[in-house]
Amino acid sequence: MIDATAKSEREAFRVVTLAKADKDVAEQRALAEIAGAKASEVRYEKDADGQRKLNEAENMRNTSNRRSAIYENLVKNLPSIIRETVKPIENIESIKILQVDGVPGINSPSETISSPEQEGGGGNMTDKIVSSAMKYRTQMAFVDGLMKELGLPLENIGSAGGMSFRNFPSDDKKQGKDGE
Repeated sequence: MIDATAKSEREAFRVVTLAKADKDVAEQRALAEIAGAKASEVRYEKDADGQRKLNEAENMRNTSNRRSAIYENLVKNLPSIIRETVKPIENIESIKILQVDGVPGINSPSETISSPEQEGGGGNMTDKIVSSAMKYRTQMAFVDGLMKELGLPLENIGSAGGMSFRNFPSDDKKQGKDGE
């Protein structure tokens, strides 16, 4: 019985000691949290005070100083701005440049711009009709080739909207009509 009593007293002492240690740890953690909160409060107050002083200084600047700061910031960020701007270009597989100088009606230096001030408005009605027809015939092949190169053949353009584009019939269509 003495042995059992001693054993239970030792166990009770151990439990009480562990409880006191847990209590001390909890109190220390609470004190640490309070100290952290006070440190954060001081830091936030200092940050707010610093920001307020920066705002007051900014308000005292004139327009040219502000513009200079904007340009300076732009120059500092220019590499990242350019990097982000050219990202869509990474997906381009090829680029084709077509120069069409000399094709009548498209930036042709051989044509003159007619104006109402010119006598006759740049020619008589027959000349205008012939000129328009020639422009159409020379541009048609160019536009057809360009549209096919882009993957947009002219015969498919107007079909969705109920419109149909009629070009001059191709040779095989002419033969089909003649043979019927």
